[in-house]
Parts: sequence; structure tokens; C-alpha cells
Amino acid sequence: MMHYLKRFILTLVFVLMVAVLTACGNSYNAIDKDFSDLGWEYYTDATEWIGDLLTEFEEDEVIVTTHVFRVGEVVAIILEFDLETDLENQLDTNTTLQTLIQDYEQEDLVNGNCLLIPFPSIFGNVEEMITIFQGEYDISDYYKG
Repeated sequence: MMHYLKRFILTLVFVLMVAVLTACGNSYNAIDKDFSDLGWEYYTDATEWIGDLLTEFEEDEVIVTTHVFRVGEVVAIILEFDLETDLENQLDTNTTLQTLIQDYEQEDLVNGNCLLIPFPSIFGNVEEMITIFQGEYDISDYYKG
């Protein structure tokens, strides 16, 4: 009986560890849903806006996936890093990246393993973009008829 109890506890601990690691690993799915739910168009090619930065990531062997959301002329680029440590390292050392986000509070632009690089138009509201990126928007605010 003790043998089965031990086995059950070990299995339970393993399942809980997998669930915790999976939940902590990726913030992008929620970000994607938030932007998509609000009608932002999705694109994958960010070269037009951050081509030089993407080249630097490639040279540094940093694995990053780009996601572009757009409403009119307002563009939100999401960089999804494989590892949060890669994101932190790039924020500390990459001068091109630092230049792109220098006008904003860094903590507003980071959500887990993802980084927001806003490209607002003259009509764009960066605060709204950040609120969506952080998952703090109230959807009823966006659908007032």
C-alpha cells in the first residue's frame, strides 16, 4: 500500500511541475487573443520596422519570433523570446533595442517572455497598446456604440 501511495505522490508532483512550468513559460497566447479580440490585424513579418534588430538577434544566436499587430497606421510589434533570460540580456546589452524603446517604461513593455515595441501613428495611443499588451484592458471600453 505504501508503494502505491509513494507512486501516486510522485506522479502528482510531476504533473504539478509540468503544469507550473508550462504556465510560466509563454505569455504570447494571451497577448495574441487580446489584440485579436479587439480587431487588430496580424502579420508575421516585422522586417519593415525592425530589420536591423532582427539581424542582430540572428548574429547573437538569440531565438525570437516576431508578431505584428496593426490597426490603421498603428503598429504593435511583439518579440517572443524562447527564454526570458535572452529577453533580459538583450534589454541590458542591445543598443538598437534600447533605442527603439527608450521613450517608454521598460516594465510596461515586458510581459513574461514577450516584449512590445510600439510604433504609433500621430493618432496612435501607446497607452492603449500597452494596456492591451499587459492584458489590463476592459473590452467594454472598446465597444461603446
